[in-house]
Order: sequence, then structure tokens, then C-alpha cells
Amino acid sequence: MGVGIEVLIVDWPRVEAAQPGDREELLVDAAFGEAYSDGLFEHGWSWSTHPGEDWYGRYALRNTLGSYKPHFWAGHRWDHMRDLVEPRARDVVDRVAPQLEVLREPFTQHAAESSGWIRSFESFADFLTDWGEVVTEAERRGWGIVGLRC
Repeated sequence: MGVGIEVLIVDWPRVEAAQPGDREELLVDAAFGEAYSDGLFEHGWSWSTHPGEDWYGRYALRNTLGSYKPHFWAGHRWDHMRDLVEPRARDVVDRVAPQLEVLREPFTQHAAESSGWIRSFESFADFLTDWGEVVTEAERRGWGIVGLRC
């Protein structure tokens, strides 16, 4: 088993209202509490149904099984192709990735691999799209993003 990551969006004032020594436990309970035990790796949002626990949401990225490795490999693949992508496209991807299709050819030519995580352009695009979903929802709510190592 490798290092895992759980992605949460949280209402910072709610987290900050907890005593500093209690914040880690608060976040760990949010990420791994019983509300998520059945579908821990099911793609998409999980929201607590417990009263008073509407201050966080958990997002499971596609095809990651909670592993940190796809996060590493997506960055690694981007490193291999970034300098070969037009500067304007790089700027767009560095900010936000609404036009991922422009990356297909550089990815296929310079970053695709036959082993490991994030092997194809499709898995790379899905991964970035999922992170875009997390960032967009956090921004919409005025919340922050937390990645918990597990």
C-alpha cells in the first residue's frame, strides 16, 4: 500500500473555530468518518448527511483509488511536455484547463507511458478535469481545499 490522499473542501471559519489541537482530528473525521465508509473511492462528491456537518465535502478523483501516485504522475507527465506546448497554452493550463484538447498531441508524443499512473491523455485530462471540479466548487462556496495524507 502506498501513500494516499483524501481531498476535501472546507469552510475555513468552521475549521478555525475549533481549538488548534482539535483541527487535525476534525479534518480526519470529515475525510474518513462513517458517512463515507461504503463509497470511499466512488468518483465524485460525498457530502455528510449528519446535522451540522455541512461545512465540508469530500471529492474522490477518477481512477485514483485514493492514491497519491496519480497526483505525482500527472505532474511528472506535465513536466515532460510543458516546454513543448505553446506558451499561450501553457499559461492557460497553468491557470485553468478548459481547453485540454490542445494538450493531446504533446502528451501523446512526449509524455504517454505504457506503465504507471496517468498513462494516456484521457486519464491526464480526466485527472485535471476532476481537480478543476474541486477548485471550482471550493471557489463557488468561498471555501478552502485540504489534501490529507493517509
